Amino acid sequence: MAGTQSRYEWQFKQRLTSSGLNTQTAYLARNTSELGRGSTGTDQETVGQSGILKGFLASVIPATLRVSISAGIGQVYDDAVSEPDSKAVWLEMRAAKEVTLDAGDAANDRWDVIEVQPAAIAGTAEIIDFFNPTDNTFAAAVVVVQRISDAAIQVRKGTPAANPKLPSGVTAWIPVAYVFVEANAVALDEDRVMY
Repeated sequence: MAGTQSRYEWQFKQRLTSSGLNTQTAYLARNTSELGRGSTGTDQETVGQSGILKGFLASVIPATLRVSISAGIGQVYDDAVSEPDSKAVWLEMRAAKEVTLDAGDAANDRWDVIEVQPAAIAGTAEIIDFFNPTDNTFAAAVVVVQRISDAAIQVRKGTPAANPKLPSGVTAWIPVAYVFVEANAVALDEDRVMY
């Protein structure tokens, strides 16, 4: 018996619609996400794991409160997603991004966490022909149709304390690094970054 990937099948002389094409694109994206999910060796459908597959490394920029996060890929499990999309949501950042942490507390040390989650940015505008069924003609319009995978990134400050604790996790965000911020710090210690 021959197997096949989930897909949208076109029929002979069928008029193509944006919803049909978007469904096909979603199935192709689902196949990629499911392949990535399977390659991690975990069953996210039952375990519900999220994680980084490659990259997202944090590097302190010397003598500053800035941290550079490298490009990377990962997946976030989202139980609310249904077919044709995968519950393993693709996470990709194509270029490094910098974040700036707040200066140290006046009295106590703290741990901050740098987190990422899936996002998308708009591509460049393109000239697209739109069909007018009333007179069977096409009219050109400039629209943005491309969505490019990206990652949203945030810094959450921990609570300053004599013995500071790591900030707890939040739903839909993957922690990529915990950064120790000393009291009164105006620069970060590159040796105090924990993955």
